[in-house]
Amino acid sequence: VRTTDTDRGNLFSCDQLMEPGARSGIGVLSVVSFDPASPTPEGVGLLADGWQVYGSQESLYIAQDSRWWYFSGPDTVETSSHIHTFALNSGSPVYQASGEVAGWMLNQFSMSEHDGLLRVATTDESNFGRWGGGGDVAVGGEPVGGVAEGSTTSVTPTEATPEPESDGGSGDGGDSGEKDLLDLREDPEVQANNVFVLEQDGSALNVVGGIRGIAPTEQIFAVRFVGETGYVVTFRQTDPLFTIDLTEPTAPVVRGELHIPGYSGYLHPYGED
Repeated sequence: VRTTDTDRGNLFSCDQLMEPGARSGIGVLSVVSFDPASPTPEGVGLLADGWQVYGSQESLYIAQDSRWWYFSGPDTVETSSHIHTFALNSGSPVYQASGEVAGWMLNQFSMSEHDGLLRVATTDESNFGRWGGGGDVAVGGEPVGGVAEGSTTSVTPTEATPEPESDGGSGDGGDSGEKDLLDLREDPEVQANNVFVLEQDGSALNVVGGIRGIAPTEQIFAVRFVGETGYVVTFRQTDPLFTIDLTEPTAPVVRGELHIPGYSGYLHPYGED
């Protein structure tokens, strides 16, 4: 960080730079706040990439999908998205948790926080091969002097960097809650669209509900969450609009569907309905 032409220093100390439990890019993701009248910024760093950014009043969510860390190889791998959350903490950002869901996100409207839960809309996609390997999910994090469980690095945790309290779970099975998902897929090999609901548990964002298999063979072109309702537009040749009831976060329901010509790239709420 540079505050004057001659006054330069490290943006973070070692205990402010975290390493997730699985690889999700080769960059350093920095969340920084600063007062223009003060020479010293505050923040935290994470060894990860992040391209989609969504913020609520209390939290910042940053996501990166695996299309950007896969390369062509012999094995077909389903695209997944890693999500990292930071508490804004009255202007002093703090890393909170990480998790994973299947598919890739269209944009920042694909994420929405409501009553402490994160709703995420994704589109399935298959890639071929995996760059670098690296565990199941970017769950948890701790200073780079040690590593979270599931990491592929051989660094040994020290007394100053204990193992995380929760090793969490991935968005693709295990005890993460995905067994409770409403799965509309007749053929899991056919790519479709999904809405997931995630809840923070310690340093993990776990899937606690959702719907898989919306509009097979199509992809998401627009998303909007308004309160306890989600709206998802998919497209191939016509433009289906799905209304999703999220009143019960662990058991979302598709309430309506509309087909119109063309496609929509943006949805905007107007009034209560």
